[in-house]
Amino acid sequence: MSGRPITHPPNRFELLGLKSDYQVPTYLNPLPIYLRPTTSQLLHCNTMSTIETLRSSIETFKNASLGSQPKDLYEAQQWEMAGAHGMLMNGLLSVYEVDISGIKTFRNLMPWQKSTSIPEDKTQVFIEYALQWVAALEHHHEWEENSYYPLFNPKFNTESIVAEHETFHAGVEGLLQEISYLDPEKVRASGLTEAELKHIAEESEKHMKSM
Repeated sequence: MSGRPITHPPNRFELLGLKSDYQVPTYLNPLPIYLRPTTSQLLHCNTMSTIETLRSSIETFKNASLGSQPKDLYEAQQWEMAGAHGMLMNGLLSVYEVDISGIKTFRNLMPWQKSTSIPEDKTQVFIEYALQWVAALEHHHEWEENSYYPLFNPKFNTESIVAEHETFHAGVEGLLQEISYLDPEKVRASGLTEAELKHIAEESEKHMKSM
């Protein structure tokens, strides 16, 4: 993705009790460098605050994607985006909640100690699940930046939405801007025609079916 370096993950999985030579399955590579936490970040994270933010975000996305797809093509853009991001946020929330009993006391753990809330024989499965979420996020953002957003230009400028992707990983609340940014009246006022919105929908559907 634009502006974000991609690399293979370092062997930091011992933070969760994995062997130091553990390798991520090839279908989960690459792990983006911007998602690699430092020990300092891990020890000072406010997990409960993160979970509260995630739940609040999910509620916002849910409210914006209720019911069947709007017949109004301008409203449909926001509805679809809210549903997609709600799914991603639910996945991230589940990663946090799986290990919540251990993460709550994470500040008292040494960085090489694993949480006791994940059975030892399930630790690698948990990591792989978390990395599957990372892969889903990477794919979604790559599709948005390279296929979806360019279809709105030049009439509807999406540069600020792409910039939001760079700040997302410092806090999920940044992603909420995408929903307000795609307000139906804003898209309508941009001059995009219904024919152009139908083209955007067709291209999006074509991409999804090719996955």
